[in-house]
Amino acid sequence: MISKFIDVFEGFKDFFFSSGKKELGFTLFKFFLPFAVGGVYLAVIYLFFDYETIYPLVVAHLFPPFGKESIIPAGIALGVSPVSMAFLMAMLEVIVGTFMVWNYDLLKGIPRIGGSIRKIESKGSDKLSRVGWANRFAFAGVALLVMVPFQGSGTITASITGRIIGMKALDVWMAIVVGAISSNLLIAFFADTFIAILQDNLVVGVILLIFVGVVVWIFLDKNKKEAD
Repeated sequence: MISKFIDVFEGFKDFFFSSGKKELGFTLFKFFLPFAVGGVYLAVIYLFFDYETIYPLVVAHLFPPFGKESIIPAGIALGVSPVSMAFLMAMLEVIVGTFMVWNYDLLKGIPRIGGSIRKIESKGSDKLSRVGWANRFAFAGVALLVMVPFQGSGTITASITGRIIGMKALDVWMAIVVGAISSNLLIAFFADTFIAILQDNLVVGVILLIFVGVVVWIFLDKNKKEAD
Protein backbone atom coordinates (compact mmCIF):
# COMPACT_ATOMS: atom_id res chain seq x y z
CA MET A 1 0.00 0.00 0.00
CA ILE A 2 2.79 2.44 0.92
CA SER A 3 4.61 1.66 -2.34
CA LYS A 4 1.48 2.58 -4.29
CA PHE A 5 1.32 5.99 -2.64
CA ILE A 6 5.04 6.51 -3.29
CA ASP A 7 4.58 5.67 -6.99
CA VAL A 8 1.68 8.12 -7.31
CA PHE A 9 3.63 10.84 -5.48
CA GLU A 10 6.65 10.33 -7.73
CA GLY A 11 4.42 10.59 -10.79
CA PHE A 12 2.97 13.91 -9.61
CA LYS A 13 6.44 15.24 -8.73
CA ASP A 14 7.97 14.27 -12.07
CA PHE A 15 5.15 15.89 -14.03
CA PHE A 16 4.92 19.14 -12.09
CA PHE A 17 8.63 19.83 -11.77
CA SER A 18 9.51 18.82 -15.31
CA SER A 19 7.48 21.84 -16.50
CA GLY A 20 9.03 25.27 -16.87
CA LYS A 21 8.22 27.97 -14.34
CA LYS A 22 5.60 29.59 -16.57
CA GLU A 23 3.95 26.28 -17.36
CA LEU A 24 4.05 25.18 -13.73
CA GLY A 25 1.68 27.93 -12.59
CA PHE A 26 -0.87 27.06 -15.27
CA THR A 27 -0.51 23.34 -14.56
CA LEU A 28 -1.24 23.92 -10.87
CA PHE A 29 -4.17 26.16 -11.79
CA LYS A 30 -5.71 23.43 -13.99
CA PHE A 31 -5.15 20.83 -11.30
CA PHE A 32 -6.62 22.71 -8.34
CA LEU A 33 -9.42 24.78 -9.96
CA PRO A 34 -11.84 21.82 -10.30
CA PHE A 35 -11.36 21.11 -6.59
CA ALA A 36 -12.12 24.77 -5.78
CA VAL A 37 -15.24 24.64 -7.94
CA GLY A 38 -16.17 21.40 -6.20
CA GLY A 39 -15.89 23.18 -2.86
CA VAL A 40 -18.23 25.93 -4.10
CA TYR A 41 -20.59 23.21 -5.39
CA LEU A 42 -20.74 21.56 -1.95
CA ALA A 43 -21.23 24.96 -0.28
CA VAL A 44 -24.17 25.75 -2.57
CA ILE A 45 -25.77 22.42 -1.69
CA TYR A 46 -25.25 23.13 2.01
CA LEU A 47 -26.74 26.63 1.83
CA PHE A 48 -29.64 26.15 -0.57
CA PHE A 49 -30.61 22.47 -0.59
CA ASP A 50 -31.31 19.59 1.75
CA TYR A 51 -27.65 18.73 2.19
CA GLU A 52 -28.33 15.81 4.55
CA THR A 53 -30.15 14.09 1.68
CA ILE A 54 -27.99 15.21 -1.24
CA TYR A 55 -24.46 14.78 0.18
CA PRO A 56 -24.76 10.97 0.43
CA LEU A 57 -26.14 10.88 -3.13
CA VAL A 58 -23.19 12.94 -4.38
CA VAL A 59 -20.72 10.55 -2.72
CA ALA A 60 -22.58 7.51 -4.07
CA HIS A 61 -22.54 8.97 -7.59
CA LEU A 62 -18.74 9.28 -7.52
CA PHE A 63 -18.15 5.59 -6.90
CA PRO A 64 -19.32 2.47 -8.78
CA PRO A 65 -21.69 0.72 -9.07
CA PHE A 66 -24.13 3.60 -8.53
CA GLY A 67 -24.76 5.94 -11.45
CA LYS A 68 -27.16 8.71 -12.35
CA GLU A 69 -29.75 6.16 -13.47
CA SER A 70 -30.13 5.10 -9.83
CA ILE A 71 -29.02 8.23 -7.92
CA ILE A 72 -31.47 10.65 -9.58
CA PRO A 73 -34.58 8.49 -8.98
CA ALA A 74 -33.42 7.93 -5.39
CA GLY A 75 -33.10 11.68 -4.82
CA ILE A 76 -36.53 12.36 -6.32
CA ALA A 77 -38.07 9.61 -4.18
CA LEU A 78 -36.48 11.26 -1.12
CA GLY A 79 -38.17 14.57 -1.91
CA VAL A 80 -35.61 16.50 -3.98
CA SER A 81 -37.17 18.22 -6.99
CA PRO A 82 -36.44 16.56 -10.37
CA VAL A 83 -34.90 19.73 -11.85
CA SER A 84 -32.64 20.20 -8.82
CA MET A 85 -31.47 16.59 -8.92
CA ALA A 86 -30.82 16.77 -12.66
CA PHE A 87 -28.73 19.92 -12.53
CA LEU A 88 -26.86 19.04 -9.35
CA MET A 89 -25.79 15.67 -10.77
CA ALA A 90 -24.99 17.26 -14.15
CA MET A 91 -22.80 19.85 -12.42
CA LEU A 92 -20.94 17.06 -10.61
CA GLU A 93 -20.26 15.33 -13.92
CA VAL A 94 -19.06 18.59 -15.48
CA ILE A 95 -16.62 19.16 -12.58
CA VAL A 96 -15.22 15.63 -12.93
CA GLY A 97 -15.04 16.04 -16.71
CA THR A 98 -13.19 19.35 -16.39
CA PHE A 99 -10.58 17.76 -14.15
CA MET A 100 -10.12 14.83 -16.52
CA VAL A 101 -9.88 16.95 -19.68
CA TRP A 102 -7.43 19.42 -18.19
CA ASN A 103 -5.25 16.86 -16.42
CA TYR A 104 -5.35 13.98 -18.87
CA ASP A 105 -1.60 13.98 -19.58
CA LEU A 106 -0.77 14.33 -15.89
CA LEU A 107 -2.95 11.43 -14.82
CA LYS A 108 -1.79 9.19 -17.65
CA GLY A 109 1.83 9.64 -16.59
CA ILE A 110 1.21 8.51 -13.01
CA PRO A 111 1.97 4.84 -12.25
CA ARG A 112 -1.10 2.68 -11.61
CA ILE A 113 -3.52 5.51 -12.41
CA GLY A 114 -2.12 5.65 -15.94
CA GLY A 115 -2.78 1.95 -16.38
CA SER A 116 -6.43 2.40 -15.43
CA ILE A 117 -6.75 5.27 -17.89
CA ARG A 118 -5.33 3.13 -20.70
CA LYS A 119 -7.97 0.48 -19.96
CA ILE A 120 -10.68 3.14 -20.16
CA GLU A 121 -9.15 4.37 -23.43
CA SER A 122 -9.60 0.91 -24.87
CA LYS A 123 -13.23 0.68 -23.70
CA GLY A 124 -14.04 4.13 -25.03
CA SER A 125 -12.51 3.41 -28.42
CA ASP A 126 -14.42 0.12 -28.63
CA LYS A 127 -17.71 1.84 -27.86
CA LEU A 128 -17.18 4.53 -30.48
CA SER A 129 -16.15 1.94 -33.06
CA ARG A 130 -19.45 0.09 -32.52
CA VAL A 131 -21.41 3.25 -33.30
CA GLY A 132 -20.66 3.76 -36.98
CA TRP A 133 -21.45 7.47 -37.10
CA ALA A 134 -19.64 8.32 -33.86
CA ASN A 135 -16.18 8.63 -35.42
CA ARG A 136 -17.54 10.94 -38.13
CA PHE A 137 -19.39 13.05 -35.58
CA ALA A 138 -16.96 13.02 -32.67
CA PHE A 139 -18.78 15.69 -30.63
CA ALA A 140 -22.04 13.73 -30.71
CA GLY A 141 -20.17 10.48 -29.99
CA VAL A 142 -18.54 11.87 -26.85
CA ALA A 143 -21.83 13.42 -25.70
CA LEU A 144 -23.44 10.02 -26.22
CA LEU A 145 -20.87 8.36 -23.96
CA VAL A 146 -21.89 10.80 -21.22
CA MET A 147 -25.60 10.30 -21.87
CA VAL A 148 -25.72 6.49 -21.86
CA PRO A 149 -26.05 5.47 -18.19
CA PHE A 150 -24.46 2.02 -18.40
CA GLN A 151 -21.19 0.40 -17.41
CA GLY A 152 -18.25 1.44 -19.56
CA SER A 153 -19.71 4.83 -20.40
CA GLY A 154 -19.84 8.07 -18.42
CA THR A 155 -17.96 11.31 -17.97
CA ILE A 156 -14.51 9.81 -17.34
CA THR A 157 -14.67 7.49 -20.35
CA ALA A 158 -16.04 10.30 -22.53
CA SER A 159 -13.34 12.79 -21.52
CA ILE A 160 -10.55 10.30 -22.17
CA THR A 161 -12.04 9.08 -25.45
CA GLY A 162 -12.49 12.64 -26.70
CA ARG A 163 -8.81 13.36 -26.13
CA ILE A 164 -7.52 10.18 -27.77
CA ILE A 165 -9.56 10.73 -30.96
CA GLY A 166 -8.00 14.17 -31.34
CA MET A 167 -10.74 16.52 -30.14
CA LYS A 168 -9.73 19.84 -28.64
CA ALA A 169 -10.07 20.06 -24.87
CA LEU A 170 -12.78 22.74 -25.14
CA ASP A 171 -14.81 20.62 -27.57
CA VAL A 172 -14.58 17.61 -25.26
CA TRP A 173 -15.68 19.74 -22.32
CA MET A 174 -18.65 21.17 -24.25
CA ALA A 175 -19.70 17.66 -25.31
CA ILE A 176 -19.59 16.59 -21.67
CA VAL A 177 -21.76 19.58 -20.66
CA VAL A 178 -24.34 18.83 -23.38
CA GLY A 179 -24.40 15.11 -22.60
CA ALA A 180 -24.58 15.58 -18.83
CA ILE A 181 -27.42 18.12 -18.86
CA SER A 182 -29.44 16.23 -21.50
CA SER A 183 -29.15 12.81 -19.90
CA ASN A 184 -29.78 13.99 -16.34
CA LEU A 185 -32.88 15.96 -17.35
CA LEU A 186 -34.26 12.96 -19.27
CA ILE A 187 -33.62 10.57 -16.38
CA ALA A 188 -35.19 13.02 -13.91
CA PHE A 189 -38.28 13.43 -16.11
CA PHE A 190 -38.85 9.70 -16.54
CA ALA A 191 -38.08 8.96 -12.88
CA ASP A 192 -40.54 11.61 -11.72
CA THR A 193 -43.19 10.27 -14.10
CA PHE A 194 -42.63 6.70 -12.96
CA ILE A 195 -42.80 7.62 -9.26
CA ALA A 196 -46.08 9.47 -9.90
CA ILE A 197 -47.50 6.39 -11.70
CA LEU A 198 -46.33 4.14 -8.87
CA GLN A 199 -48.07 6.34 -6.30
CA ASP A 200 -51.33 6.43 -8.29
CA ASN A 201 -51.46 2.79 -9.37
CA LEU A 202 -49.13 0.30 -7.72
CA VAL A 203 -49.93 -2.56 -10.12
CA VAL A 204 -49.20 -0.51 -13.25
CA GLY A 205 -46.05 0.84 -11.61
CA VAL A 206 -44.77 -2.65 -10.77
CA ILE A 207 -45.49 -3.91 -14.30
CA LEU A 208 -43.66 -0.92 -15.77
CA LEU A 209 -40.74 -1.49 -13.38
CA ILE A 210 -40.46 -5.15 -14.44
CA PHE A 211 -40.58 -4.15 -18.11
CA VAL A 212 -37.81 -1.57 -17.67
CA GLY A 213 -35.75 -4.06 -15.66
CA VAL A 214 -36.01 -6.68 -18.42
CA VAL A 215 -35.01 -4.16 -21.11
CA VAL A 216 -32.01 -3.00 -19.06
CA TRP A 217 -30.97 -6.61 -18.37
CA ILE A 218 -31.13 -7.48 -22.08
CA PHE A 219 -29.12 -4.39 -22.96
CA LEU A 220 -26.44 -5.09 -20.34
CA ASP A 221 -26.24 -8.76 -21.26
CA LYS A 222 -25.77 -7.84 -24.94
CA ASN A 223 -23.01 -5.35 -24.05
CA LYS A 224 -21.27 -7.92 -21.86
CA LYS A 225 -21.30 -10.54 -24.63
CA GLU A 226 -19.93 -8.01 -27.14
CA ALA A 227 -17.17 -7.05 -24.68
CA ASP A 228 -16.20 -10.70 -24.22
